[in-house]
Amino acid sequence: MHLSSYQLPTASTTCGFGSDVRDDTAGIDTFTAALALVDGQLHPARDRTDIVHALRHAQRVHQDLEAGIA
Repeated sequence: MHLSSYQLPTASTTCGFGSDVRDDTAGIDTFTAALALVDGQLHPARDRTDIVHALRHAQRVHQDLEAGIA
């Protein structure tokens, strides 16, 4: 399953993150922005490349868990 196939409980992907999440993700402030960065639809600013790598890693781990690999 690809992360972009997830639905938020409110069915709104523009839902904003709280300030703690924004601070921890170098200013990524919405679910939509996070998914677009993971999918490569948005290109990260230099200060966000580490968090984008972490998000992509989380996606791979999730896929592996779903596939029973991990």
